[in-house]
Amino acid sequence: RIFVINADQDISIKFGMAGTLTAATAASYRIPANQQVTLDTGPALDSFYVFNLNGTTAANVYIQLLSVV
Repeated sequence: RIFVINADQDISIKFGMAGTLTAATAASYRIPANQQVTLDTGPALDSFYVFNLNGTTAANVYIQLLSVV
């Protein structure tokens, strides 16, 4: 699956398989605020967690699916 993700706060993202994926942390892959990023989960991964790096302000996260494999 290819998708685009954007957020109004700094976030981090972590990929894995449903049921075995652990939560994203501050050490996961960082996506800066207001940056649109295109990602591909590939055939081996089916899930992801998003972590808000700002501890005081809620993050609005926007995800648009571009393709389904």
